[in-house]
Amino acid sequence: MVQVPGKYEIGGFIGGGYLLETKTVPNFRVALSIEGVNGRFSCSLLVFLGDVKVWDSGHYSRFYVTGKCLLEFTMDGDLRLKGPNETLGWKTGTSGQGVKTLQIQNTGNLVLMDEFNNVKWQSFNFPTDVMLRGQQLDVATRLTSSRINSSMFYSFEIENNKVAFEGFSGDFCSDKRAEMLEIDNVSSVLKGAPQTVNISRDTCSSLCLQDCKCAAALYFRNASVEAAECYLYRLVLGLKQVDKGSGFSYMVKVPKGIGRNHEKHNLKRWILLAVGVFDGLIIMTLVGGFVYWLIKRRNRGLRSEGRNS
Repeated sequence: MVQVPGKYEIGGFIGGGYLLETKTVPNFRVALSIEGVNGRFSCSLLVFLGDVKVWDSGHYSRFYVTGKCLLEFTMDGDLRLKGPNETLGWKTGTSGQGVKTLQIQNTGNLVLMDEFNNVKWQSFNFPTDVMLRGQQLDVATRLTSSRINSSMFYSFEIENNKVAFEGFSGDFCSDKRAEMLEIDNVSSVLKGAPQTVNISRDTCSSLCLQDCKCAAALYFRNASVEAAECYLYRLVLGLKQVDKGSGFSYMVKVPKGIGRNHEKHNLKRWILLAVGVFDGLIIMTLVGGFVYWLIKRRNRGLRSEGRNS
């Protein structure tokens, strides 16, 4: 556990402690860190190569805390960062997988392993802005610039069997050219694992604005258990109507300054209509393909019966 200072000072504060360390060269160390960022304190789990940070659990989403930050290794094998009042800021999601140990390998890979030394979670599967020797990228992972203290956005990833490097100035992916338009009483059926947890609606909106490939964001807050989830999407698809006050907030990225309130209302209607038409075309295509397959299968069966007779 790391205590958080009661007062923020100009220049920020960096504190914490080292938890694990390799005994070989190069030397990697794992630390629980408190860092002053924009007037608040951010808690994260870090991996250092010497004095250089090479992995950060808060690379995509900062976990802001007051009072204290606790790194918890639960009895069922989940590694978590928690703040006051049991607030959950980050986790590995390895509950019930037989995890027994946390290790830092000689490659700088932070891993959770079971009693048979099988890797159940590893930091190499969640790259940040540094790629280490032995680490691999695939179509599901990419290197991206930090969202903090960075004047540019860049990404390095695998696309269609090719290596792609994309870079944009800070203005292109900031809120200077775009804004988030909220669609009332709407959610999305396209929900996998949340991108981030326990953040505010404004932070969720900002994550989409800062991501050049983000087209929409879904924010869900469950007041009964004080939990929040944020999902980012590259396409505006799969919308569904939900009851008012259900805790869902669906936001679409649009050019900034779209006009007065009635123009925003018309834009919302156009978005819903366009998405509905596109979703309908997808469903019709799938149904049509299935019907075509059934007809072809039936015809093959009839021809086979005719030859046998």
